Amino acid sequence: MRKFIASIVTLVLLLLITDVFVSRLTSSEFEQANYRIPQPNGTSPYFLSPYVRFIQKHGEADSLLFFGDSTVWSGSLGRKDTLYAQTAKKTNKTIYNLSIPGMGLDDLSILMEYTLSRTKSKTVIMPFQYFWGASSAAYPNLKSILDEQKVPWDLYRYRYIIGQRLFGLMPKEKIEDRYKHLRYNVPLGEFEDYEETSIKEHSYRTTDENTLKSIKEYHGSIFVPKKVDEQTLNSYRKIKSITEKYNDRTFYFYFPPYLLSEAEAISNLSKAEYDEYVASIFEVFKDSNNVRLEDFNSLSNWETDELFDWVHLSYKGATRFSSYLSSWLMEDLKV
Repeated sequence: MRKFIASIVTLVLLLLITDVFVSRLTSSEFEQANYRIPQPNGTSPYFLSPYVRFIQKHGEADSLLFFGDSTVWSGSLGRKDTLYAQTAKKTNKTIYNLSIPGMGLDDLSILMEYTLSRTKSKTVIMPFQYFWGASSAAYPNLKSILDEQKVPWDLYRYRYIIGQRLFGLMPKEKIEDRYKHLRYNVPLGEFEDYEETSIKEHSYRTTDENTLKSIKEYHGSIFVPKKVDEQTLNSYRKIKSITEKYNDRTFYFYFPPYLLSEAEAISNLSKAEYDEYVASIFEVFKDSNNVRLEDFNSLSNWETDELFDWVHLSYKGATRFSSYLSSWLMEDLKV
């Protein structure tokens, strides 16, 4: 009986010690690799609350909060080549990247409210997407995940691996050999968060015919001509209500670069129809004094080698777009 009790006590102590270690390791992760939130085993929002706690502790008022989906997370780019990393360098500002692949407008409104209520950053940056609709919540349990601030035990092993990498106990692994040709639905996570290398050479045109067909079919389905429905407008109105609540912050919302030439050719979406859709969204924020709006498809035409597919930036695209984004931000930030 004593052995049984001793075993239980030992197990509890180990769990408590592991929990403390993991909490510290999480802080170390973000401190040493503050570019994007690790994505173990696919996409997951479980590291968001520890990251927000890190920003709450270390973030200054002049730092920038960058929300978004996979177009911001940038799984096909080395961490220092990504849009937000290049923008941080060009603006000389600290950027905290709160993007998670797959996030939609309703997810982001929950995350934005959660984050702004706990942090001091005065500047918020976030893309709007043409393909976001009324049902734009990829993580229906997001609010409870954030409120509970718990990381599942099955992710602890991943943190241990990250710790080995950060403290030099595991050799670097390059993603170039793994992704000689960009695959559709590129697996996220594992170690590319901490890699310096990007897939700089390949656009989606270098993939095999079956993959290319899948990409075109998928993007052809999300870039169809459409009008803004009332439910979608309500989702954007939620975002507007957050900007009104936090009227001491400045919000930069933008439509990111798309390969609209492909959209016109495959899904019959005309530039005029696209412009009308964007104008309908921007109309929601027309009287918002602390909101800045931009459509980067109206400022420039984007080339095939600047996007891996129709929406995700290549290294070349991220480099050019970060210059546009930095100039836009600097108009107000005076950096």
